[in-house]
Amino acid sequence: MNKYIRQFAVELRRNGPFFAIRKAVAFLRYRMFGRPPKFGTLVHDPLISVIVVSYNSQQDLPVCLESLARQSYSHIEVIVVENGASDTQALVKSILPEATWLRASGNVGFAAGNNFGYAHARGELVALVNPDARLDEECLFELLQAFRFDGDIAVTTPKTRFWTRFADVHFESDTAFAIPVAALESQLAYQKFFIRQGELDKAQGKVLSRRERRRDGTSKDAIILRLPVDGTHLSLTLPGTGAIKVFSVGTGEQVFHPGESGVPLAISLQPRDHLSASWVINNAGTGVRAGGPFDIGFGEKDELLYDSRANVPAFCGCVGLIRRAALIGRDIFRPEFFAYFEDSELSHHMQSLGYRIQYSPRAIAYHKHSVSSSEGSPLWTTLVERSRLIYERYRGSKGAQPKLAAFLADRERYSAVPPALAETLARYDAAIGATARPGRTIGLYNSYWTTMGGGEAHAIGLALAMAGPDDEIFLICESDFDIAELERRFGYDLSQCRKLVVSAMTREFTARFDVFVNSTFRSNLGSLAPQSYYVVSFPHQEIRKAILQDYTFLFNSRFTETWAQRFWGPSRGVVVCPTFSTTAPPPEAYAAKEKLALSIGRITDRGHAKNQHSMIEAFATTAGDPEFAAWRLALVGSFDQRDAQDGAYLARIVAMAKADPRVTILPNCPRDTINDLLGKAALYIHAAGLGQPETKPEYHEHFGIAPLEACLFGAWPIVYAKGGPADLVKDLAFGDIYHDFDEFVTMLRDAMQRAATIDHEAVAASARAFCVENDVRFQSYLTETANRYDG
Repeated sequence: MNKYIRQFAVELRRNGPFFAIRKAVAFLRYRMFGRPPKFGTLVHDPLISVIVVSYNSQQDLPVCLESLARQSYSHIEVIVVENGASDTQALVKSILPEATWLRASGNVGFAAGNNFGYAHARGELVALVNPDARLDEECLFELLQAFRFDGDIAVTTPKTRFWTRFADVHFESDTAFAIPVAALESQLAYQKFFIRQGELDKAQGKVLSRRERRRDGTSKDAIILRLPVDGTHLSLTLPGTGAIKVFSVGTGEQVFHPGESGVPLAISLQPRDHLSASWVINNAGTGVRAGGPFDIGFGEKDELLYDSRANVPAFCGCVGLIRRAALIGRDIFRPEFFAYFEDSELSHHMQSLGYRIQYSPRAIAYHKHSVSSSEGSPLWTTLVERSRLIYERYRGSKGAQPKLAAFLADRERYSAVPPALAETLARYDAAIGATARPGRTIGLYNSYWTTMGGGEAHAIGLALAMAGPDDEIFLICESDFDIAELERRFGYDLSQCRKLVVSAMTREFTARFDVFVNSTFRSNLGSLAPQSYYVVSFPHQEIRKAILQDYTFLFNSRFTETWAQRFWGPSRGVVVCPTFSTTAPPPEAYAAKEKLALSIGRITDRGHAKNQHSMIEAFATTAGDPEFAAWRLALVGSFDQRDAQDGAYLARIVAMAKADPRVTILPNCPRDTINDLLGKAALYIHAAGLGQPETKPEYHEHFGIAPLEACLFGAWPIVYAKGGPADLVKDLAFGDIYHDFDEFVTMLRDAMQRAATIDHEAVAASARAFCVENDVRFQSYLTETANRYDG
């Protein structure tokens, strides 16, 4: 709470009471009281990361993994975490060769095991699947559909049935009788049954009959068991018992006289004898009542009652599909739970934020569930009671804190637990109530990741420069994009970054982040994050006044800052040039310069177009002159093949290039090729803004990462006088600045003539010094603003 008070005080000093109070009220409403933010519906096919936590589960894994291999929705990655001592890697790879297999540091528990897998997951959605579960082929597809229709859903949970079908078997006698549980379970292949009538006597280990009065006035003792149709033949000996009538829909009525003849009760559980056997519900969503969470529909036949989609209070961690955007700032589960109730705590967290959990009945899973004998064991009882107390503590239940404290103060609390596990639990006990996860969450929002231009490279570089080793960066966009392609194109290590596609970005959603960076061109999205930055590549006049109060602005050049001040008036910010996406090459990378003029920039004739046609025209003035016959011009740039207008412009400059064999057009070429050209290029030419009115800053280059990259490779820059590249040339004290096309031609010819005398290493050294100075200035500013936010 002190943190939020300090932040309010900072806002009060910076922006005055009106904006400080408004931001505080909005922040409290959306972050602390959980008014539901809008994620937006999914309109693409997201990657689903499926996490399976095994504990020596080699007997169960084959069926589980084979069901994942058969999923109709195939855009998935499977991550198997082995918590036990078994080496299940070969088994996993034999079924799913592309799966990721991870070994935990020991038996860290179901909760921490899922978190371990989550740290390696790349998907926008995360599916949890128990190793003793299997999924119908359409299960993931059907779970996904809920996210397409409701933008507020955080989790979808399937209809989970027990492993096999069940049949109700009736036992009836004139006298009291009992069925021994051990004898029953030992013969069942699937050791799961339900007592529909009768009473379980745990002390005796028997199911006792219950006397019931019939409509005809007679009384009978009866037991009704819901038994698995698992292919077994039961043979139950009930000594000292009178005649027993056994009835089921499949086998009809049989009468046994075990007390007189000693002949056991023979009951077939073959599928052919129970054609009307029913599936039985394990979980149709999770409900919450005073006594805690419970499985909706548990033990009931799968009938129409459980066929309707519905919002539910909680979900079962056996199988569930979770939106990564709903997990910002935390792992999937709190590791201190070890096992049991971890899914209930996550559900409570989701509900407290106003997120929805939806039951999707058309998504069907099957679960073996704990065998009956393990439930109620000393180990099971200890783990369940411990987790229940922790859950009640996080839920804020009355009296929960002293009850948990009393449990933790008991030195004998883990007497029924193996020593190694007791040590693990004691370590988790010390973490109860700790911060959900270390580090900060950094949201980096850009609506145009797919363009993969310099602005996008700069934004990612800024975020990486901000981030500490424990911080998590979320790359956010309203539409789908390829984070692996960003990594490949820009050469960044994005292992610290995760993708979020949020089709309805709102100011309220930004409150989930510790730091929010808006790098979207002409964006009017406000921010409620404690630290909010706006990357300004092109200032626009339509900005709302509230935006100026929400953010600290990061201008990418003095040119940008100047225009922002003209449009917006004084604003809080600093010039941070886009140096983070550049890497200084070793001198040998540019030691062999050639007669090559190079330009790099997006191939388009819109916006701050690079004017490749003007460069071709200027270079063409040297055609036919023997002095320039050996020179070449290479124009490199990203190109959107889906854009018809850009396609027409590419066709235009390709046609122009055909008139001069010295000119090469290279759209969307690999980074290695670009680096090779940078190493060879003696000159770098830039024409963005040429011929555009000075009063239209959106048509000018505000910084130009490519010119800086070229200078780091020692190329001599020739740039237009209006814009960031001209400021760069002035700062470096190397290069030429032209004001019109004729001067461009003159300077280009002059530079080509004296190329052999250019000191390329001096150009590169000046560019390196510029980058270092910019980086130091930005880190100093971050430290200053962080101290300001912390009060």
